[in-house]
Amino acid sequence: MIDISNKVIGTSLGQCIRDILVGHVKFTDVIMIYCGTNIQSQRDLNKVIDRYSRDVWAFHNEEVIRQVIDYFLFRGLIQQERVGNNIYYGSYPNHTKLWYKLSDFDVKIQKAFTVVFSANLDNSDKGDIPDADKRRNSSVKEELDDLILANAKIYDAKRRRCLND
Repeated sequence: MIDISNKVIGTSLGQCIRDILVGHVKFTDVIMIYCGTNIQSQRDLNKVIDRYSRDVWAFHNEEVIRQVIDYFLFRGLIQQERVGNNIYYGSYPNHTKLWYKLSDFDVKIQKAFTVVFSANLDNSDKGDIPDADKRRNSSVKEELDDLILANAKIYDAKRRRCLND
């Protein structure tokens, strides 16, 4: 069973990734990010990164941004409301709040969210994911954690320099 006490659900790709990049939220605590993006190709992803890098992700390393988004996107942890259903701010939690603690939800909702999230962590089913892949997933998490930490330090230095100029 996953300890959900620190697990969160976000409601904005730009602002949630920003919070992760500066170290306000640990990426390993994020269960899901709901957003209004429409990333269906590498070109779409490049457009989002380019646009947000001029604003909410300014001063952050583009490669780190890409790796953080890839981590969530290719594990099914980004729910894009415009992909497939054309719903804007409709089926996810109140979009006026950026982060929700999973523990604030009903137990049935908590269980539903943790099903996808726990797939990368559960070692009980030997037929599930090969142990080598689980070790690789763990290695990816460590590397990404190191990249985010380095990015946050560089971001702070760039921001301070910009404010002093």
